[in-house]
Amino acid sequence: MLDRYVLGRWVALVGLLALNACDECAGLSGDKQAQCCVKASTAPSCSAADPKVPECGQEARDIGSACELLDGQVVEFALDPSKPELQDRFFSIDTCLGCRSLSIAATPAPTKDEQGKPGVLSVQVLSSRREAVAAFTVGADDSVHSHLVGVTGSGTYFIRVHSESVDKATYRLEAAGGTDLVEVEPNDSMEAATLLTLRAQITGDHNGIDSTKSDVDFFELKSSGVDGSLAVTASRIEPINIDATVTVAVLDALGRPLAPERPVSEDIVVLEVGVEAVASYFVAVTSSASTVEPRQRYRLVLGTTADMFDKEPNDTAPNAQLLLPRARVRGGYSGTADQIDDDVFRVPVPAGSKQVEVAVAVDAACPSAVSFEVAILDESEAPIATGTFGTAGPQRLGATSGTNAFVLVRARSSASFAECQYALTTTFSTRLP
Repeated sequence: MLDRYVLGRWVALVGLLALNACDECAGLSGDKQAQCCVKASTAPSCSAADPKVPECGQEARDIGSACELLDGQVVEFALDPSKPELQDRFFSIDTCLGCRSLSIAATPAPTKDEQGKPGVLSVQVLSSRREAVAAFTVGADDSVHSHLVGVTGSGTYFIRVHSESVDKATYRLEAAGGTDLVEVEPNDSMEAATLLTLRAQITGDHNGIDSTKSDVDFFELKSSGVDGSLAVTASRIEPINIDATVTVAVLDALGRPLAPERPVSEDIVVLEVGVEAVASYFVAVTSSASTVEPRQRYRLVLGTTADMFDKEPNDTAPNAQLLLPRARVRGGYSGTADQIDDDVFRVPVPAGSKQVEVAVAVDAACPSAVSFEVAILDESEAPIATGTFGTAGPQRLGATSGTNAFVLVRARSSASFAECQYALTTTFSTRLP
């Protein structure tokens, strides 16, 4: 008991000394405050001139001597490009177990004796394995420039700051862990994809590491629990960088597109695809090279929809998509002039049924250049009824069938590029027409 009492008094005493020296732990309580105060009392980063904003990292010239930051701590440091040893500074921060993001904010903070203006500050974030996971720049203005970096729980991250200025300048830096879900770089391949769950909202960064190169971010969804359809919602986050081109696509586990690649403009884009009950699917967000600030950020949300969607590839009878009686399925067409897209559905005919009927409704917004040909095929894949469908409301096609029927929907366009959607429903009758 004595040892615990003495230790407690020692921690309290050290805490009081630390608070008097730096006062940087005032916002904490309990064990967190004790730990913060112990670190603050022994850290050489405490500055008597400005106790609330300690100067840190004057000797932190490489990762091995990086200045250790506390979560939410603000540090002040000077860079002098005229002296190579003062052109870079390194910092480290440990993220918490539940952290999913790391927020880093930097701003110029010139002192009275600094005659020159702060220049551009390059900030690079590295993982514990020394891999670059993010990079951004801070301009010469006095505004705060913040950046969110995706992390995977507890770990050590390093922050390297480099001066692009010609004059000596002072800066402030703050880093803090958070629970916002952010893409985890590097995720530029399907093997390194950031894992997503349904209804989770995740933020991504246009060219998060190198803005001079195009960038692709992969996200993976394991679709256990997804009932036949998946909706991917993508949107840009303000401010909009008109110099950046961002597109989104949905792929199967082999990398084959399940929905046409769509540009992500200022408005929300929704891609809807059919999925199997247990499989992996990927969302690929591709962005072009851009040297214009601010960097373009985007947001993704994955969810389910009430309708069933056609599951590509389903362009032949052997890989036809199963369609149950009275189920409604939505399909789509996106292509260039004379490009043909076939969707094939297999329809088990209930016992006693003699007539299969297909109702097709083409979206009224479809351009007239797109035409739909629908055929009902028998078990040998021979056509037993055909029809052409347009935007004049739901239209029906019926035929006598055996135990199985196939429905072929063939779409084509005479325009240079066109997109269109349709809805298809099957019903059955025990009577012949």
